[in-house]
Amino acid sequence: MTTIPQQFLNHLKVALHNREALIEQCHQEGTTCYRLFHGAVERWPSVTIDRYGDTLLFQTWRSDLNDEVVGQMADFIEEKLDHRFYIIWADRRKRGQVERHCVGDEPPAEMTAIELGLTYRVDPIHRGIDPLLFLDFRAGRRQIREHARGKKLLNLFSYTCGIGVAAAAGEAKLALNVDFANHALSIG
Repeated sequence: MTTIPQQFLNHLKVALHNREALIEQCHQEGTTCYRLFHGAVERWPSVTIDRYGDTLLFQTWRSDLNDEVVGQMADFIEEKLDHRFYIIWADRRKRGQVERHCVGDEPPAEMTAIELGLTYRVDPIHRGIDPLLFLDFRAGRRQIREHARGKKLLNLFSYTCGIGVAAAAGEAKLALNVDFANHALSIG
């Protein structure tokens, strides 16, 4: 049996402790998608753990994890957040490719998560490489939603239209989304 390296478990404990206020704020704002662990700043480079609604998405770029260790980390997070999740590990060690592993139950093909009261599709397994909603742009989506009323928005490089959805929710007069990836646009 492989066990979580104690050093990583300590970093994960600190990260979750440091995010307690953020997680509470997210829940109060109607948000169920946020980053739980960012290895670049939390001393485990090349590992991130994100919550997307009922899914935990583990992403690795150089770290050599395995399903068993990911499962143990997920168990720890589930206990801490008192929530049962679908677990996906996206192994991105091969540049430009991603191998996704379900650890435990297979998630539904289409899944959603909520950000600031808006529902987004966040399918953890899809034909692209990146997650369907970039969590680090929440502040931008918030800003656009707050200032969109009566305005027109041209969203270039829109991917899955997160900015356009926020603008529409903010009562923009028009939100035009453009991206070279038609499959991404179809999600938005």
